Amino acid sequence: MTCDSSYDPEDETAVAVHLHPEPQSGLFREDWLESKLSYKMWITKTEKGKHWQLIQNDNIAKQAFWEEQNKILTDVPREFRDFLSQFAWEQGHASGYNEVIAILKDLVFEFGIALKQYQDKEPHKSGNDD
Repeated sequence: MTCDSSYDPEDETAVAVHLHPEPQSGLFREDWLESKLSYKMWITKTEKGKHWQLIQNDNIAKQAFWEEQNKILTDVPREFRDFLSQFAWEQGHASGYNEVIAILKDLVFEFGIALKQYQDKEPHKSGNDD
């Protein structure tokens, strides 16, 4: 069975699962088709194929990074999320996505402690300043 024969545009999971790792249009697709190689051979034997594979791997890594970051920030109040994620990025991106995630986890943990202490210390305002 070919990849195209298993693809159903009505299937919402097809995009999430990404049944089509090969280039669907543009110069990469033209190069792949002109090579007359199978997709697996093209990504291992040609420079453009190797470059395409690097792009795909990076896209997968980015998606996993954003999903993990969103999960970590779930319990953080919205007004602090951008600051924490930006700070973690600035501190760790030179060492890769995993380092940014490790820093973000530490920041969120420490922030949670500080926020709890602040909330315990400050009287909650109910809108009634009597």
